[in-house]
This record gives sequence, C-alpha cells and structure tokens, in this order.
Amino acid sequence: MKIYETKDFKWARRLSKNDIYRLYKSEASGLLDEELLDEVGIGFYSRCKTIKQVTERLCPDCSEVIQGAFDGNNPDRQISCQNCQWISKWKYYHRSFKTDRIHGGRAYKYFLAYLDEYPLCKTARDKILVIDRLMHYLHEDIDDEGSVTPAAMNLVKGKRNEIREFIESLAYSGTMPEQNRRLRNELFRKMDKSTEIESKSQK
Repeated sequence: MKIYETKDFKWARRLSKNDIYRLYKSEASGLLDEELLDEVGIGFYSRCKTIKQVTERLCPDCSEVIQGAFDGNNPDRQISCQNCQWISKWKYYHRSFKTDRIHGGRAYKYFLAYLDEYPLCKTARDKILVIDRLMHYLHEDIDDEGSVTPAAMNLVKGKRNEIREFIESLAYSGTMPEQNRRLRNELFRKMDKSTEIESKSQK
C-alpha cells in the first residue's frame, strides 16, 4: 500500500478574488464572459466537493469513506482508503486542510446545495445566479461570540475583512433578481452587527 504524507492529500484550492471580480464586471456590463463563468462555476464546484470530502472524511481520490478517520483523537492513529490502497496517519491528513478553511462548518448545507444545483444549470444566467447565492450565504447567524462569517471565506482567498470589502466591490447588473440583492444586503447587515458586537466586547 502507498504511504501518504501531508503533501499527498490534494484538495481543490480557494479561488482568486480577481477572477470573480472580472466575472461580475462582465455580467454587469451586459457582456458576460461565459468562459470565465464556467471556470468560476466549476472551480466552486470542485471546492465544494473538497469541502464535502473533508467534512465527511472521504478519500480525495475516490470519495470512499476513509477508514479510521472517526476513531478518536490520537494524532498518530492510522487511517486508510481500502479502495485506493493508501495508508497514513491522522496528523498528516489533518495538516493537509486545517489552515485552508475546507471544513463545511455551519454553512455546510449551502455547499451541498451548490453541488446539487450547479450541474442542473441549463443557461449562463442559471449559473451566475447559483454562484451569486453561494457567494452571499452566511455561516448561519451570529454566534455566541458575536462572530458571523460569509460562506465565501471557504471559497475565495482572503481574510474576513478583505472578503467583506471584496463582496462590496462586486458589480450587479440591472437584471440581477431582487432576492439576490436582498441576500447581499442581509449579509452586510449581519456582518455590521457582528463588528458592532465585537467592538463592544473589546471595550
């Protein structure tokens, strides 16, 4: 059997802000870049698949359940994929994703929804709308510590304050449905409330 180290676990990376910015700019101009649309849409799909694999402890190669992945907290315990014939240690596997915001967390249902919805898109407009919804979903609501995080942090490179500024910079065309605008506004409202709560707690 193959011995896997941290470098051997391959996960889909977060997308660059520049690609998404250019996509929204093209949509707002009325000249949607459909090649870039597919690049971003498939990139998000791959990233959501990776989030599912890590959250459910599935092999990154074949998506079979990783043996030993749920067996306690010992970092040196053995894990393996019987289908792909590799073995490793939990600590090597964990290091492969722990700093890249791959786990689904409280936004997991939205990543799963995208995996269901994106393959069903028949038009370019369908694709841009499901991408936009995913970009603006929250990790549920403000938590006990007053923190709220957009699902976009799991998808796009950047820290929370950078993601907020980035989402604000995305252009909307006049044909973007009102429900998408409301979703964006609700994201900003909750993030502002989160910042206010955090500021009070630090005084």
